[in-house]
Amino acid sequence: MGAKFAPRWSAGILAKPTLQLVHHDFTAERTGLSLGEEWNAVATMRLADKSLLTLKVADYDGPDRAPAPADRTKAWLMLEYKI
Repeated sequence: MGAKFAPRWSAGILAKPTLQLVHHDFTAERTGLSLGEEWNAVATMRLADKSLLTLKVADYDGPDRAPAPADRTKAWLMLEYKI
């Protein structure tokens, strides 16, 4: 399940922002036990003509029982340049 928002505006060198939010609910196929849930957010913005700036954040909330993975939050910041 998710949502995406992409307004059509620009301000100086910033253009074409895209915001996306996605929810994942993990469940074991055999037992039906909950394996946790995760929220992912992605924000992308064009910088000038050849650059793209992307920020990704993932927040996982696992069940409070072994051997489930630990809760964690990760973030990535990426800069892409096209030649």
